[in-house]
Amino acid sequence: MRPHRLVPESLALLTEGYAWLPDLMRAEGDTSLSLRVVGRRALVLRGPEAVRFFYDEDHVRRHGALPGPALSTLFGHGAVHTLDGDAHRHRKSFFLPLLETDAVTGSAEHITAAWDEAVPSWRAQPDVVLFDATARVITRGVCRWAGVPLTADEEEPLARDLLAMVDGFATAGPRHWRARRARTRQERRFADLVTDVRSGTVQAPADSVLDRVCHHRDASGAALTPRIAAVELLNVIRPTTALSWFVAFAAHALHRWPEHKERLRSGEAGFATAFAHEVRRFYPFAPFLGGRPSPT
Repeated sequence: MRPHRLVPESLALLTEGYAWLPDLMRAEGDTSLSLRVVGRRALVLRGPEAVRFFYDEDHVRRHGALPGPALSTLFGHGAVHTLDGDAHRHRKSFFLPLLETDAVTGSAEHITAAWDEAVPSWRAQPDVVLFDATARVITRGVCRWAGVPLTADEEEPLARDLLAMVDGFATAGPRHWRARRARTRQERRFADLVTDVRSGTVQAPADSVLDRVCHHRDASGAALTPRIAAVELLNVIRPTTALSWFVAFAAHALHRWPEHKERLRSGEAGFATAFAHEVRRFYPFAPFLGGRPSPT
């Protein structure tokens, strides 16, 4: 690896957001860079080997890597993203079954049903903001799948707060503080829900995400505190609702390349999968991740 020049980049990160690092890597034309970000030296790596290196706990650790503002908005303090070793693997055991085929299919079915419910009302409106409407649909569907009770009046405020957490975490100013308020508000609400389930005041559907998080125990054998349980419940619902960005990206792609519409309508599963992956590649949602060097 050739020596890297040291570049102060904190201002660029604040002003350009996630686009900053991919743009910088393309401009430099290299697979590695040495930078200084928020006062810290940072080594940037990319490529298949870099991914394998990054996810090896012998090289990179999570604890202390995420800055406080990101925890206060996007992930939540004490989230699985901040843990290492046995604590991380044990907490992750709550999430992994949610990635299995049956769970993914179940969530998709609930979101599809919510979509089918919403479309008739859209036809009566002069216009529909796709991004906002999609967020409400996904929030309704994922909450049903997760076993989280949600009234019609609660749907839009929750969707708005979930979007705010994602929209404001890497920003400065009003958007960031709106994200912090949204997370605080929903952590309190979900913590109260966990407390009510544990006391028997609210019945969680058997083996639902809500039921599982209320009864999950960490590596020490202790139940999650209501606040940490709320954090992890939000870490299921929030990223699912964040798919609203990809729906908007897909609509933008079809506007730019309308020739793909008919083939997607045909129901050709292979093409639909390829199209979805290309949307993810062309509109990267999270172009970089961070960690800290492992002491070992």
